[in-house]
Amino acid sequence: MTKIKAVVFDWNGVIVDSLALDHFIFLQECKRDDVKAPKSSVFYRSLFNGNIFECMKKLGFVFDDMDEKYKQLYQKHISMSKIFPGMKPILRRLQKKYKLALITSNYKCNVDSFIKKYKLEGVFDFILTAETSHSKEDNIKNFLKKFSLKKEEVITIGDTVMDIKASRKNGLKIISTTWGYQHKNILIKAKPDFIAKKPEDIIKIIGCL
Repeated sequence: MTKIKAVVFDWNGVIVDSLALDHFIFLQECKRDDVKAPKSSVFYRSLFNGNIFECMKKLGFVFDDMDEKYKQLYQKHISMSKIFPGMKPILRRLQKKYKLALITSNYKCNVDSFIKKYKLEGVFDFILTAETSHSKEDNIKNFLKKFSLKKEEVITIGDTVMDIKASRKNGLKIISTTWGYQHKNILIKAKPDFIAKKPEDIIKIIGCL
């Protein structure tokens, strides 16, 4: 059996508790761009069934300057989000044994702010953000190619159906976390390989592979 050599983490909803902040920004952007969309968090969560950027475009958002406005709002209200309890020690433990990658649809400035705030410098061997590509599938593919990793040597960790789809398209197994942007029942329907109900489950699951 091929042993796991690398673990690919999503950021928002897995490491960082940022759903309230992202939903707040979504409502602000709807108002600014005069986009008519349901205001509930349930609807916002549903956008992560697919590529979030494509879903936003279908709603009528124009991305000419939206990226920059999102960054500004995120930085301004960044105190609304915090690292999930228990995640920092989990990352430190995994770092000792595996190559860690961070692949996120968020932006570099926001990720850098959190890494500095929570003293996570050096934890990740590779970081890809929305500046590289708005496609998580492509970013995962780039990671595999850069480090010449076999599909069997990598496992991903995400909190949305979008993460499951991106992993599947690259032939990777995925651990879906239930403390993020989408509920357990929604994730189960998308058939992830494993479900983690708390951060400690990540260690247990990977240790059994």
